[in-house]
Amino acid sequence: MRTDTINVYNYSELSESAKEKAFHGWVNDADYGWSDDNRNTLTEFTRIFPVKVIDYEYGYRDYIDFRFTESDEIEELSGLRLATYIHNNYYDDLFTPKNYWLYANGKHKKRTSKIFVGNCCPLTGFHMDNAILGPVYDFLKKPTNLNFKDLMEECLESWVSACSKHYEAYMSEENFSELCEINNWEFTESGKWY
Repeated sequence: MRTDTINVYNYSELSESAKEKAFHGWVNDADYGWSDDNRNTLTEFTRIFPVKVIDYEYGYRDYIDFRFTESDEIEELSGLRLATYIHNNYYDDLFTPKNYWLYANGKHKKRTSKIFVGNCCPLTGFHMDNAILGPVYDFLKKPTNLNFKDLMEECLESWVSACSKHYEAYMSEENFSELCEINNWEFTESGKWY
């Protein structure tokens, strides 16, 4: 019979080379858990607006390829005419009625405003909704000479950029260090998972 003793370490107790090995091992096996949420936001956006996404990538190489599917006349709308067109055709998708709660007679009652609206994550409830719709909201506040197709391109590029930043933040060594601490992950002296 043989007994081996293995020393087990927290991430913060590892040497720099062992930390690097542990981090790279995690990056190779890590699953970015928000891909589906990001895709759902994009799907809802393309369901509402006249764009068809051909291909996209974020994280390593950021790009998005799309086609504008509306007529040339609509594509070239800009300024106040475009703001009016968006308001008339997409208002219900961009703004949701605000909800508030009343407490009466020992019961909570939900009320939906018929006057006040909000624009916080109206597509899926995920924060990427704000990233993809941000250029539209900015345009509605202050219309510019941007045409509809260019506005859609800004929205999609904003989404790709936000997804990429979120991906990079998740895959960072700082985030890995926090995950190790929160989950009490342990490693051998060389940086292998225990």
